[in-house]
Amino acid sequence: MEIWQIIVICILMFPLFLIANYVVVKKAASERRNLDERVERAVAASVAASYAEKGLARQNWHQYRAARKRKKSEDLIRFIVRATCALRLSFC
Repeated sequence: MEIWQIIVICILMFPLFLIANYVVVKKAASERRNLDERVERAVAASVAASYAEKGLARQNWHQYRAARKRKKSEDLIRFIVRATCALRLSFC
């Protein structure tokens, strides 16, 4: 093939690439939108169920509480353990 033929093929394939890209992006966006809607419905149903009865709402409050933060001493212990393990591996 000559160079001009390759250039013509590339020019003709460019619109096909753009069309394929558009279709793929549109499908991915619709799937993401559907997933977000399902998650929102599931969360709304869960919250509605937990607040349906006044007694349950007060019993299940811990489900929506933020996770407990680790103490600095726990972080220091984890760091020391990891450092000693790394030192052991480096000397082997």
